[in-house]
Amino acid sequence: MEVPGSDSDWRSAQFRQKVVAQIEEAMRKAGTVNTTHKSGTDMENHVYMKAKTREEYLSLVARLIIHFRDIHKKALGGPVGGPGQMSVQQMVQQQQQQSMQFQQFQQQQQQQNAALQQQLRAQQLQQLQQQQAQNQQLQNQMHQNRIQQQHMLQLQQQQQQ
Repeated sequence: MEVPGSDSDWRSAQFRQKVVAQIEEAMRKAGTVNTTHKSGTDMENHVYMKAKTREEYLSLVARLIIHFRDIHKKALGGPVGGPGQMSVQQMVQQQQQQSMQFQQFQQQQQQQNAALQQQLRAQQLQQLQQQQAQNQQLQNQMHQNRIQQQHMLQLQQQQQQ
């Protein structure tokens, strides 16, 4: 059951009165207004006292309304069961479908992980190659510096002679 509003407004008298009206409407449609010993207000108050959060409150109210809709459907001779109730076969099919979806998800994750690992290896290789090239440049510069130093040393020695 989705009702717009903030998390705190579910405690307001106005909000709760709207919920009572929905419960009483469901009771009226089910034909249980005169047969139950509790009013819509009593039922809403029970749910309100039991709920700790807005989501829990709305969930309990939704279950209550679905219960009355089931009574109404049963009275009309239709199939009983809200969206929360399904046959064993439907449950098995749903579990199989969820299992397949989970396997597909796992495969996608594995493929993404493999692709990321490959990218990481390529980046590491590129960094290693860049580092090796920089090292080679430094060695070349150091070699050039040594040659220049030796050359200058030779020139100094020649000038002193």
